[in-house]
Amino acid sequence: MNDNNLLFKKEKYSLQNKWRRQHSILMYIFSGILFAVEVIMMFFIPILGVNYSSFQQYVFKYVITPGLCYFLINILVYLLTQMDFISFSAKNYIVSLGLATICLLMCFMHDIFVVIFASGILAIFLTAIYSEILLTVVTTIYLFIGELLIGFFNTWDSGCIKDVTYRIDICSILLMLVGSCLFSIAIIRWEEKRLIWISKEKIHMNQLQKQASIDPLTNLQNRRSLRKFIDTETFPITFAMTDVNKFKIVNDTFGHNIGDELLVKLGEISIKHSSDKISAFRYGGDEFLYAFTNTNLKDVQKICEKIQNEFSDSLSNEIRAICDGISVGIAEGSHDELPRDTLHRADEALYIAKKSDSLKLKIL
Repeated sequence: MNDNNLLFKKEKYSLQNKWRRQHSILMYIFSGILFAVEVIMMFFIPILGVNYSSFQQYVFKYVITPGLCYFLINILVYLLTQMDFISFSAKNYIVSLGLATICLLMCFMHDIFVVIFASGILAIFLTAIYSEILLTVVTTIYLFIGELLIGFFNTWDSGCIKDVTYRIDICSILLMLVGSCLFSIAIIRWEEKRLIWISKEKIHMNQLQKQASIDPLTNLQNRRSLRKFIDTETFPITFAMTDVNKFKIVNDTFGHNIGDELLVKLGEISIKHSSDKISAFRYGGDEFLYAFTNTNLKDVQKICEKIQNEFSDSLSNEIRAICDGISVGIAEGSHDELPRDTLHRADEALYIAKKSDSLKLKIL
């Protein structure tokens, strides 16, 4: 469950970060469109019957003032979201409340148009993508109080007649804000469940991939992993092929459980010696394979001898009477040879080492 939570949080923060950038861009574009509309409406407002004393006064109140406010809000939001000392979550609030402020400012400047108050619904819905219920609630409360005060007490727009019908319309829009908040919360909860399900599926797929590439008995990589390793490795690979001497006789004498214990022990020793330059694989049965990159032949031989000695020392006297350890065949790779050909030579070297009574390590 901890893995699920970590993966879920990682996905959530990644999506929030991407969305915050898009959210900011939408706010900048929205502000630009509003200012353009203000300029255009400058030529049509008189036709609609709005009272103002002079054209210059109208330009100041409904074009320059809101345009300057939009610009300052956008600059402030941009600067705050670029500051490293401000937390990730706080930046989400800054962008969300910044857009909400632009919506309120638009309502303040032109409350004669009741439909403008519905712009807060957009600001609320956009917070849902952050999947933060508190952010959505805070933005809704901010818009609700702001639009309530503007709708009932604002006197900036002198042409607005706030009669009973107007106030009923404002109240209807305020109820729509609350409904938008509840709907957004439902979306957030559903999205959280979806992301958790996706996270579980990813973990399950990773587990399946791991199971497909790891030998369950020894915890070493299997031949599937070996093929992937060979296909992706760009340096020459030196292979060391090993197997347990007289392993079949040990199985027949002491049973398969004892045989499995030997393989597990060899697997533990192999993992101990694994590094960024040494990869260990269970090749099949009692055969183990070590792939060396950026390692000279002398060091390869030393490591293989250490593995031989450690495995031999781990054997009990009864088993050592039959099995004297492991044999090793080594083949050094080169740029002129395919890895599968190097692997074939390592297998041949192992065959020679096993056939010899005195030789337990052969290099071809």
